[in-house]
Amino acid sequence: MNRVLLSVAAAASGAFVVWLIAEPIPWLTTDLPPGAPVNYTSQMVLGALVGAGIGVGLGAAEGIYRGSRQQLRLWSVLGGFVGVIGGLVGIYIGQMVFGPTYAFGEKLSSFSAVAGFAVQTAARAVGWALMGMIIGAAQGLVYGASDKLRSGLIGGLAGGAVGGFLFQVLWLILRVPEFSRAVGFVTVGGAVGLGISTAEEVLKQAWIRVLVGRNEGREYILSKPITVIGRDELADVGLFGDRSVGMKHAVIRRTERGYLLQDAGNTTGTRVNGVSVSERLLRDGDVIEIGSFRLEFHQKAGRVPVPQPVDVPQSRPEPVAAPGVCPYCGGAKDPVTGACLCTVSPAPGASTAGPSVAPGRTAVQYVLVGIAGPHAGARFELTKTPMSIGREQGRDIVLADQTVSRRHAVIQRIGDSLLIVDEGSSNGTFVNGVRVTSQQLKPGDEVRLGSSAFRLEVL
Repeated sequence: MNRVLLSVAAAASGAFVVWLIAEPIPWLTTDLPPGAPVNYTSQMVLGALVGAGIGVGLGAAEGIYRGSRQQLRLWSVLGGFVGVIGGLVGIYIGQMVFGPTYAFGEKLSSFSAVAGFAVQTAARAVGWALMGMIIGAAQGLVYGASDKLRSGLIGGLAGGAVGGFLFQVLWLILRVPEFSRAVGFVTVGGAVGLGISTAEEVLKQAWIRVLVGRNEGREYILSKPITVIGRDELADVGLFGDRSVGMKHAVIRRTERGYLLQDAGNTTGTRVNGVSVSERLLRDGDVIEIGSFRLEFHQKAGRVPVPQPVDVPQSRPEPVAAPGVCPYCGGAKDPVTGACLCTVSPAPGASTAGPSVAPGRTAVQYVLVGIAGPHAGARFELTKTPMSIGREQGRDIVLADQTVSRRHAVIQRIGDSLLIVDEGSSNGTFVNGVRVTSQQLKPGDEVRLGSSAFRLEVL
């Protein structure tokens, strides 16, 4: 479900319903002759109705998107209420600007039709833009979030301007006030919905996407200082249909250091990248596991000082072993050269397409052991080269994990060493917590693909 299209359709529908109600009432829609005093009472009632219609539509869209009937009712009522206030204030301010400017355009038309048309159109666009801005800002106040307030101001201003411009153009060209008002109301409603939702998407700092579970693919913008995740109908991120999810399972706090995930003490716990946590500072690409749900955290770079994963070569301390024993494969070192049997040492000119094993030596055999995710406890022997990994049938290692790409990664063998190469996967390939495009692997390394984590071991 597309949040932007839903907001546009709902807000436009709300404005159209207002037109159906208001158009048959002459007191609200009769056009006054030029120079006549403005009936501010009727104008403010009309503005309140328009604001209420758009507000109910935007609130309903929010509830529908979140998949909660309780939130649908709540946001519709609150949206309509603040829409009334926004419409009253907005149309009053807009009329204060529109009236004198439009009258000036009427006078200017006697000298230049083009100049008069431009001034009148600009007056209508500015007047409706101010009304849209106030209505949009009021919608932002409903959620108690500064991000939504900013999106409402910007989106409402832009949307109102577009709606007012089209209204005036149609009115001056067609001279059919009923049709112009219908198009104008619907346009300003849809444009305000488009402006607010688009501004929210553009200005968002961090968000969560559902990878696995109900409402898969849906995104929730983290616009509040504290975002509640749980089974409660009023949760900011509702995870419905799984009784193992607590009513208030976890929260994400926006701090100076970044976005902090905190488990609320539920018996089923919260995991990040397969590891149980009580508190964790989130990084872009982290996968949060709550019950049967998998949620992927995203954050725009440069918003808060949280370290971002980068593709860098890994540096790990060498394992410690007894003298004469290889710390990697556990076998005895060569008594002459002191080299491990698993050391990468292809002979000069030898091909690196497959194992390079000295005479009398056996190629080291590796296995991936599942330690987290859907394949925890599973064992995948790396018996050939290359070994392709992904969700697509026909891969050498097929992973039943929706967070894994169809063609996720390939493991190549170079001598007795392994190299993992990411194939442009959506959720990335991580080695020991660092996102990589290619990385040489050592026994004991932890490899994470999506929400599935494995440890490389020697057979």
